[in-house]
Amino acid sequence: MKKFYLILTCAALCACGGGNKQQAVQSDGSFTIDNSNVITCDFDQVGEERTIPLSEWVDDFQIVRFEDNDDAIFKMSWPHITENYIGIRQSGGAFKLFDRQGKYLGNIGNVGGGPGEYKSLYSEAIDEKKGWIYLAPFAWSDHLLKYDLRGNYLGEVEVGENLNKPKIQLLPDGNLALVHMYFHDNKSTMMAATISPDGKVTKCPDIPKNLHITFRNPQFGGFNHEVWHYGCTDEMKFAYTISDTLYAYDHKTNHLKADFVMKNYRKSDDIYCIYFPLPNKYVTWVKGKGNIVTDLKTQQSYFFKLKNDFVGGLPINTQNSNGYIWAMYEPLQLMERIEKRLEESDCTDADKKVLKELYDSLDEDDNNIMFIGKLKNENHTIHTNHKNKTKIIDNEKQKEINSPTNERPKLSASSSTNNTHKTVPDTIKIYEESEVKRAFLPLSNSQLVEFLTKNFKYPSIPPINGKGKVDLVIERDGRVSDVIIVQSIHPEIDKEFVRILKLLPKFTPGSINGISVRSKYRLPTTSVCK
Repeated sequence: MKKFYLILTCAALCACGGGNKQQAVQSDGSFTIDNSNVITCDFDQVGEERTIPLSEWVDDFQIVRFEDNDDAIFKMSWPHITENYIGIRQSGGAFKLFDRQGKYLGNIGNVGGGPGEYKSLYSEAIDEKKGWIYLAPFAWSDHLLKYDLRGNYLGEVEVGENLNKPKIQLLPDGNLALVHMYFHDNKSTMMAATISPDGKVTKCPDIPKNLHITFRNPQFGGFNHEVWHYGCTDEMKFAYTISDTLYAYDHKTNHLKADFVMKNYRKSDDIYCIYFPLPNKYVTWVKGKGNIVTDLKTQQSYFFKLKNDFVGGLPINTQNSNGYIWAMYEPLQLMERIEKRLEESDCTDADKKVLKELYDSLDEDDNNIMFIGKLKNENHTIHTNHKNKTKIIDNEKQKEINSPTNERPKLSASSSTNNTHKTVPDTIKIYEESEVKRAFLPLSNSQLVEFLTKNFKYPSIPPINGKGKVDLVIERDGRVSDVIIVQSIHPEIDKEFVRILKLLPKFTPGSINGISVRSKYRLPTTSVCK
């Protein structure tokens, strides 16, 4: 029997920093917090509309062009974004998996009634560490479906009762949180639950007394209502269409609690709220009224519009997924939006240059295009007059376009010893190890070897012994975005190293003057076959 051994060595550096001082703020009257820490926004007190540059909220902005072969083409639907993958849940179609560069990796399951198949889906979760994908059928199912990242069916995760419009979220500790349309048939015994990696289900006993839903047509599973959930925090936060309250499910204590309330918006079947809990703020979309941000730092609430200052000032919706803001376009749709923006009076020459360059790169017969911005953790204050370079990822080729502003971002860094403004290094450049405070992987050598040995799939080639070197590209958020072969062992072995190393957990990123930057991290690799 052939055995394959992987040997990797790495050095580790630790870093620590001081905390930021809180400044006293004055509420504008729209913002209150009760004794249970429930935040309430008074719709009647919300301020006038402001325009917010997208760069205030996100960094690491990308334009992803999805591969456009026949198998990769998909209908516009909801994406699930993780560090290394984009999953596409289609209405009535198969769940498609892409990498973050838009390369098509395959279907996960298929539409049908057999094992590992589904008729329609309502939510999903990707566990990169374990290499699993969970899919939740739309309704009338008592289980979740489980697959590996190659689309192989791993079986069902039994829940013990029928689920209606279930939403699932992968939690930081590897458990799944689940909520569903509890009030559908009055037969459910749970509204929320935690599911462990080994399939153990812990049902939450709480049913909020102030929450009750009356369905216009219960026969059809409450299809007139939805469960809204976007996975933007470590806790699972969700709302029902007809409710004015965003709830949080704390899986550690196994309890539900009210988290955020929008009052006085005069809810009805036709006017309702959708909530997006983001870092240090809550975004609320009120149907027919607009978007509201409730800022926890300033304790103010106001209507707003997002302006994509990375791409010529295009308007952008506040769609969210797992800590990312995104927008999806069909090529022709994006071309039409660019044309409209070019005609607006505030479209500058610099804006026009960026927009025309993007427009000329589009083909209406291509697959869909996606804007993705990683939400900032907001531990620091970012100044927004900047000159960014926007990554346009087109499968295996990349190009950069300049954003239409005058200088790079500046960051206000605070510590126990000083409070000086520091200029952020180039946010696009990939620095060499020697130029930065080295990135740090929070795994010991033995843990790293265990991880790789467990996940590495030796290719269908004769046994090969050899040594190589790779450079990992570590992003500012700590994820591995690319693996560069410096010294090859064998093309097929190299290919597998690239795949598996992209699944590593987040590093502590490299830094310059305490500011995170993109950097390389070199690892030697050795294959030993016996």
